[in-house]
Amino acid sequence: MIQRTARHKNSLDWLTFSGGSRASKWVEKRSSIVMFAQYFIASNLAFSKTEVSDNLMDINHVVDAIQESRRILELEDDWDDDGSPGYAESTWKRTSVFLINNSLRLWQEHNVRIDAPRILPGPDGSIDIHWRINKRELLINIPADEEEVTTYYGDDKAGGVIKGSLNIYAKNQWLMMWMAE
Repeated sequence: MIQRTARHKNSLDWLTFSGGSRASKWVEKRSSIVMFAQYFIASNLAFSKTEVSDNLMDINHVVDAIQESRRILELEDDWDDDGSPGYAESTWKRTSVFLINNSLRLWQEHNVRIDAPRILPGPDGSIDIHWRINKRELLINIPADEEEVTTYYGDDKAGGVIKGSLNIYAKNQWLMMWMAE
């Protein structure tokens, strides 16, 4: 279990398990997220498995951020001593699918590589995706309940604001393109 006050010295600290080396466990975890991405994208997003494999290297930094965020799933109910619920794997998977789908599409269709976001515990079991790039900031909230609306809010520090809701399974790379401008 992750302590809510724990601070990790590097991004792989949370991958330390009993038995086996950290490196071998990291490879196992990394392989599982890549296989998940390949399976989901190839079966649901009209990309072939070969296209996914080839293009995952181009968004490797996003895949790394997704893999690192898996530790959110270790947070149990009341992890913040304020009654917050833990996090469901289904929420994390929807977050992962959104990021991989749109990062790949942005790269394939526009040849733009977005920086990796911070993927954080959100309120009420939701997961936040947060970018702060140059003079723009964007927060996307993936709700715990799949029936609830995914919302976003962004600003450009010059008074320009974008906000609204979106279908995470639709083409939303325009939102990432806004961040990359």
